[in-house]
Amino acid sequence: MSGTSADRDAPYLALRDAPDSQSRMVAEMPDGTGLRVISRRGRWLRVEIVDGPLAGHVGWAHRKWVERK
Repeated sequence: MSGTSADRDAPYLALRDAPDSQSRMVAEMPDGTGLRVISRRGRWLRVEIVDGPLAGHVGWAHRKWVERK
């Protein structure tokens, strides 16, 4: 299990439709959102949100802001 890390400067992590910071944002994941890592591509992780109102959404998140729980 993984989750978004806390960052006081940015209260959410962007879930994107492709592993690129310029791709479309699918959702804003609040700090502490539970994630399941599906795959990796370079510095990007393909994840599924596993809790909260966004549960079930799948997309890409930068690994810098994801931590193992």
